[in-house]
Amino acid sequence: LRDAVEDLVDEYLEPDTDNLRAFMVAADNPRIGGAANDVVINKYASIAAGVIVMALLTYVISVFVVHNIDNEQSVIGTLYALGVRRRELIEHYLLMPMLVSFLAGALGTALGYSDMGVPLQTADTYAYFSVPSLPTLISPMVVVYGALMPPLVAALVNGSVIRKKLSAPALQMIRNETRRAD
Repeated sequence: LRDAVEDLVDEYLEPDTDNLRAFMVAADNPRIGGAANDVVINKYASIAAGVIVMALLTYVISVFVVHNIDNEQSVIGTLYALGVRRRELIEHYLLMPMLVSFLAGALGTALGYSDMGVPLQTADTYAYFSVPSLPTLISPMVVVYGALMPPLVAALVNGSVIRKKLSAPALQMIRNETRRAD
């Protein structure tokens, strides 16, 4: 068998086999799945990093929303006095951050799957590992994550901040009074 393999290698491949010591079955080679394992690690790390970065960005957005609420406190207090529920105001102030984050997430996902985004993302893997050029497969999980995770995180972070800010009594808001830290 060894002679037959050597003849085939010499005939078709013509490699420099000076440093080749042995052939190994794929099941016995622990490094054969190294590229796939690295991609899986990158996938889970980017999912966690995406949630953390999105939470930080939505907190920054919530600062602007809170500033807007502070400027409109007397109007909000009047709306409370007229019977508008806190839930309706929270929905009103959540609409813009959620819409912006949804559009940004959808645009980012589309750019990531574009002809420009895929080569940028896979360049390091192709440079480090000896793998052939692979076709791009659109993962439904990544599309859902990229489009729905940003507005969900925006709703959670901004919702908690807005809910706390809108918890003041109507009269206090009409008078534009702010709470002092005790």
